[in-house]
Amino acid sequence: MRNFNLLFLSTLIFVSQSAVAGVAIGIDAISDSATRTLSSGSNEADFSADATGIRVRLSIEHVEFYISSYSVDSDADLDTTDDNELEFGANIVIFGSGSTVVPFGKLGAGFGTVPLDSTFYSEDSITNVHLNGVVGLKLMLTDRFALVGSLEAIYRIWQSVEVLSTTFDVDDRVFRAALGLELSF
Repeated sequence: MRNFNLLFLSTLIFVSQSAVAGVAIGIDAISDSATRTLSSGSNEADFSADATGIRVRLSIEHVEFYISSYSVDSDADLDTTDDNELEFGANIVIFGSGSTVVPFGKLGAGFGTVPLDSTFYSEDSITNVHLNGVVGLKLMLTDRFALVGSLEAIYRIWQSVEVLSTTFDVDDRVFRAALGLELSF
């Protein structure tokens, strides 16, 4: 019976380690240089939509899920309630070769949301869909801990929003720099 228990325990430990192999969690500081375009009919205006925030990532093999919270400069802030804009999404990750410095690329899509002040807007919140492309480097500090930096291009299309009886289409063109830490299991 003792041998069976040791075999069972050894198998459980092996399966547990295998189950999390290829799993990583990360947290990034993000900084955006962005342009937000509002258009209505033939009228169009661009605003600076630079932003800063934080992103949390969960990677499983070559798939990454993320949630970001960021605050947009006041010029193009859709949110008059002072809540951050949120985005959620997934990326396919392609790694280059390397043991200490690992290059990577990502392609992904997601959606976002921002609450609105009903004093000005006809909606309580609006959502977006976005596409993103990423290039970056992962610097392995230990066999499980890495410093990760990336440059990203993001295109967001927001749902139309009505402001004081005028409907606007909204889209963002974003260039993002991110720097973070990642723990691999």
